[in-house]
Amino acid sequence: MSEPQSVDASTQSVAAGERPQLYKYVLNGYALKLWKQLPIYQTRNEGSNHLPITFQHHKMAEKDASKIAIFATRHTLKNEALRLVREEMTAKAKKKLNNL
Repeated sequence: MSEPQSVDASTQSVAAGERPQLYKYVLNGYALKLWKQLPIYQTRNEGSNHLPITFQHHKMAEKDASKIAIFATRHTLKNEALRLVREEMTAKAKKKLNNL
């Protein structure tokens, strides 16, 4: 049985200086607040069949998925907040115009 292949720096899933362990932690917090449950990670076998999938590969994939989910959630929440602010400002402006 062959040993798992090592991953060199050019194929690391998270950029240098980032703290990937925090992505899952933050995502878990969001999920518990928003949906009252933890996220469920599902794996699909894609790519080469001859490479062994190890526990480490799954962990890296979960961290990457967490990072993507956090940024998508933040983007969605920011857009929703901006929409609500615009609606509130529009409603206040209409009310002032009606009072003139």
